[in-house]
Amino acid sequence: MLSGSKEGREFLDNSGQIVKCQQDGDYYSIAACFNRKLKLIKELIEKVPYKKDCKEFLDYSIAKVINNIGADYGYIVTINDDFTIDFISKYKLPDELLNKLKSSVFSKELLKKRIKKGTIKLVTKSDLCVSEKHILHKLFLQYKIKSLVEVPIKERDNTIKGFLVLVSQKDENIFQEHIYLLQILTSIILVLLKDHRKHEKRQKELVKAERLKILGELAGGVAHDFNNVLTTIIGFTQMALLKSRNEEIRKLLDIIYKSSLDAKAIVNKIQNFNKTSYDKQIDLHNLNSIVENVIEMAKPKWKNDYESKGAKLEIIKRLNSKRCIYCNEHEIREALLNIVLNAMDAMENGGKLTIITYDKDDKAYLHIEDNGIGMEDKVKEKIFEPYYSTKEARGTGLGLSITQNIINEYNGNISVESKLGSGTKFIISFPSYSKVDNIKEENMEIPKYDSVKTLIIDDREDVADTIKELLAMLNVESDIGSTREEIFRKITQKEYDIVICDLAMPDISGLDVAKEIKEEYPNIKFILMTGWPGDIEKDKLVNVGYMIHKPCTLKDLIKGIEKVVE
Repeated sequence: MLSGSKEGREFLDNSGQIVKCQQDGDYYSIAACFNRKLKLIKELIEKVPYKKDCKEFLDYSIAKVINNIGADYGYIVTINDDFTIDFISKYKLPDELLNKLKSSVFSKELLKKRIKKGTIKLVTKSDLCVSEKHILHKLFLQYKIKSLVEVPIKERDNTIKGFLVLVSQKDENIFQEHIYLLQILTSIILVLLKDHRKHEKRQKELVKAERLKILGELAGGVAHDFNNVLTTIIGFTQMALLKSRNEEIRKLLDIIYKSSLDAKAIVNKIQNFNKTSYDKQIDLHNLNSIVENVIEMAKPKWKNDYESKGAKLEIIKRLNSKRCIYCNEHEIREALLNIVLNAMDAMENGGKLTIITYDKDDKAYLHIEDNGIGMEDKVKEKIFEPYYSTKEARGTGLGLSITQNIINEYNGNISVESKLGSGTKFIISFPSYSKVDNIKEENMEIPKYDSVKTLIIDDREDVADTIKELLAMLNVESDIGSTREEIFRKITQKEYDIVICDLAMPDISGLDVAKEIKEEYPNIKFILMTGWPGDIEKDKLVNVGYMIHKPCTLKDLIKGIEKVVE
């Protein structure tokens, strides 16, 4: 602020005090200096938001301050809450000197002391001549430093978040007149740094959201391809189960079939990973049956891993539960398989795995116990935390966290007992219900539709062949078409009752096929198959009598035929 007569003008100095100057030259020199300071502040505020990240912003800030003040070099250091270094941004600071600073003044203990003190530190060569034991004495001599100023970067509550340090090799008194300005600049830098961090966080969230969107689109395409493959695997496995009378072969086929259904459930999760909820089949399932499936699915691991090492794994089963649990069978099987595989990992050189089920009050219980390496208490306390892992590169740490979430979703409970060197036991319980006679799909009564004629439309020959073979088991006469010309040629040559058509094909959409067929042949029933995620708008399904999601089973086809025939 400037005021007064030409002879005795007043100005506001760096400490905020009003002083007088007698000469016009002094006045204009002060005004020019004041303008430079205002310009520096203006440039920081205006140009900093355009820096791409916090590091670039701090690099820009320290360069601007040094060039305006007339220092030779310097740095800004920001500090985390645990007294570790967050950022170091330097300008013209020799790398050798920076390394020495890191090993001395940047140590955690010294940072704590400086933060606790929290004052501006101004050190000159003359000061150090008096105290040769000062930590900076050797550095001043080696790098011909004459003056150094350290200004804490403070929050409003005086919490220190870092330091601004400037060095001069020319003038011992250069920083004294700039102390007040440096305090203002550190406050501005902190405010802008916090804004930059918020901006960076928002940008990262936007990038993450965009990546998730792209990942969702990619997942949809990959899941569609998987569903086509699974349609063939599930279809022919079902046919083999229905035709085979060899119990050993049927047992192996049943594992393939159930594993394929589990794969179908996993693909469904991939398709719906960005939805808040999605439909999944929940029903009563026999606990012992699920456990037996899990043991069979884990068999290849112990057959391969243990036998290749010459080790032996003994499995003890005492499956005494007589009740059922209400759940999605595939999810529970996935959760229990994860626990069993973890138990095997804990017994790399062989051991004993004990699996027990029993009923108590209104609950069904499952114990999975190994005599492997066990866990320390601190590990046991964290075992269900997301991303926690004891397997280092061999695992993601997601397994037991997801396992717990799945079990909890069906009102179940899981706990763990373990001691280092004495093995681990997982205790799982579910609300239980009276046993129901679940008719296995492969043993169900197969209806016959001798008079039904069907046209199958799919660009994948293997999928179309699978559907045709499954329909043959229902005594349904069927033909296959893949191109538009072939489809309408067959329809004009033969009277079909049902058309089963894929939704997405390279040259034509299943919905367009449905519209064209229904316009010309309104009595033909139309079943749409899709391996893509997401719901189709109702107004687009006006020509569709029933929709089947790939990979489809024989039961799905029966439901579809029954629905449209009605």
